[in-house]
Amino acid sequence: MRTWMVLAAIVALTGSAAADNPHYLPATGTTVTFRLLVTVISGGSERTMGQVYRVTTTANDGTTAENTLTPLALVWRCAADDTSSACEQARHLPDSRREGDLLTVPLPADVSSGLGKIGRLTVRDVFRFAQVFPIPGLLDASEIAKPQIGAAPLVVQSTALDCDEAALKTFFPFGAVARITVPCKFTVETSQSRVAGIKDGKTTSDVKYELAFAGHEHIAVPAGSYEVAVIKFKSMPASGDGAVTEGEWAFAQSLGFTAKYSSLTHAPNSTITTRIVRELIKAEP
Repeated sequence: MRTWMVLAAIVALTGSAAADNPHYLPATGTTVTFRLLVTVISGGSERTMGQVYRVTTTANDGTTAENTLTPLALVWRCAADDTSSACEQARHLPDSRREGDLLTVPLPADVSSGLGKIGRLTVRDVFRFAQVFPIPGLLDASEIAKPQIGAAPLVVQSTALDCDEAALKTFFPFGAVARITVPCKFTVETSQSRVAGIKDGKTTSDVKYELAFAGHEHIAVPAGSYEVAVIKFKSMPASGDGAVTEGEWAFAQSLGFTAKYSSLTHAPNSTITTRIVRELIKAEP
């Protein structure tokens, strides 16, 4: 996984569950699996990579849900005639399987289990969470013929979004108001990095979210059909320059998780655009 893909995934993995109303929290024992695809568009070219991961709710006190987070597989978008090094690596990894133009490679069981001991997600709602995600990757990024998935993560990434509680209260339950703007603090910390372009460190930024409730609808995702509350958003720096992201959550209240998330991020002073799609591919019980 290239450096820019890791950084994009850092943002995309967040915001899976919602709370403040008990029906917005996942029940203890709920297990959901997501497929995350991150596409970076630059200079007319696109490259898509991602992963599959499982979230299991271990506790729910009516206000906060505690979850484990376990990486399960790596994903590449590779046409049959794509000869890029990333796609060649994906084809040579053990147990690689193709679904259309997606190549999915399951993590070895011991690697997945080990990373799952690190991953966790604590959620109050979509806009207040803390997450630790061990991002998996190749043992040697230069190996093409006989690549292996490393037991150690590429980087352990911790994120926390803390939006103003008083401002958020008017937005719950979903549909109580049509639009609000909420001040938030977004913290990103990286550790155990073995990617040259990603250094260990921690930053906290002031951001604001413009939120709009867009109603309820039925959507189909790989896990099935769900009635969802659609929340459109735009996030941006509270002041100065910075990345601007626009997108939406399709939140399945019956599950307490987002069935589908999509976004488009424009980097400042750059022609690079990042598109993210995260879909629910399995839900139990």
